[in-house]
Amino acid sequence: MATKKYKNLNNIFIYSWLEKQLEKLPKDTQRKIEEIILEISETSINNRHIQKLKGSESKYKYRIGDYRMIFDFNAEEKEIIIISIDHRKQVYKDK
Repeated sequence: MATKKYKNLNNIFIYSWLEKQLEKLPKDTQRKIEEIILEISETSINNRHIQKLKGSESKYKYRIGDYRMIFDFNAEEKEIIIISIDHRKQVYKDK
């Protein structure tokens, strides 16, 4: 799957199909997600809202109200690849 840089941030990548999915979310949720992505890019994944997914070496989740953002963190390259953003009832299901 193709990824692209997110808003010219060198270390954040998002799947192009995921951007279309984001447009379907409520506007306030979209704004919050953008703020969080910028926050993660400027700081690090050492944030009290970020939790490592059980059974995974490099996957994390960020809680955004009723939504969850799942991302992969490559420590060597210091890259974050956003994998999924969806409602908490759907995000963990295999698609």
